[in-house]
Amino acid sequence: MSDQIQTIRGIIDEHESIEQQIEQAIRSMEDWQITLESAIASGEALQIENLSSKQWSLVQAIDSLEQGMLGHYRREEHELLEFIGPVIGKALRIQHQEISERLRSVRLLLTDTDLKSLSMTELASKYPNVKKELEDTYRLVGEHGRAEDTTLRLVLKGIVARG
Repeated sequence: MSDQIQTIRGIIDEHESIEQQIEQAIRSMEDWQITLESAIASGEALQIENLSSKQWSLVQAIDSLEQGMLGHYRREEHELLEFIGPVIGKALRIQHQEISERLRSVRLLLTDTDLKSLSMTELASKYPNVKKELEDTYRLVGEHGRAEDTTLRLVLKGIVARG
């Protein structure tokens, strides 16, 4: 029983670590957003260089988040199955796939955009789409983690009560 409790607590702790990675990615997104808005307003080439650097930092933050989440997902999908059963396990895998696809999609939006080749008008029109995708993805990841935490805390109570 103590191994079961330790497994569940470990996964809950990982959620806190992922939440910190999300916060770092959000800070990178906000930094990119401020630089992007400044570049659009000024139209200066120097701003575009700075924006490219911020964009690369954002891509790295997304990559770090995705890598951390993939390891976490593998652990959840294997170690939690005995507690949550096959139906919830299947739903968990589906949601993990959806989140992973969203992160890949956001990364592609960023990496497939050569900022230097875009006019300020094109940059300004592309920006709201990228921002919305990032915000929606971060919201989805956060909601998913909170829902899992709630479920795992209930499982933990059941295990403890079972003795």
